[in-house]
Amino acid sequence: MAKASLSYYRGRWPEEVIPKGCPEWLYYEVDRQADIVLRYVEVFPGGSSKRNSIALEEQWGAPCFSLVGDSFVQTIEQGVLQLISQDTFEALWEQGVNTPFWEVAKPK
Repeated sequence: MAKASLSYYRGRWPEEVIPKGCPEWLYYEVDRQADIVLRYVEVFPGGSSKRNSIALEEQWGAPCFSLVGDSFVQTIEQGVLQLISQDTFEALWEQGVNTPFWEVAKPK
C-alpha cells in the first residue's frame, strides 16, 4: 500500500447528547484507494482514549480486512467527516490505549 493513498479524518458523535460509554470524537486512518480503515482512535468526554488497528485485531491469527464493515469512502463522501493531518492523528494514536474490538481468534 502506497503511503500516498492514506488519509486521516475526524468526526464527532452524531447526536447532540453523547450516550454514556460512547466516544465524543472518532479519528480514522484510511486507505482510500482500497477503501480500508487501518486504524482508529476514539476520544471520550473527559479525555480518555482507546485505539484499534488491523494489526491489533490480527494478533491472534485471524485476518481482519478493515475496521469497519461498510464502504468508508461512501462515509467520507457524505461530508460528515473532516480531513485532518497525519501528525494530528499520530499524536492522538500515541495517547490511546490498545483496545481491540472484535478479538477474533483470541485464546479463551
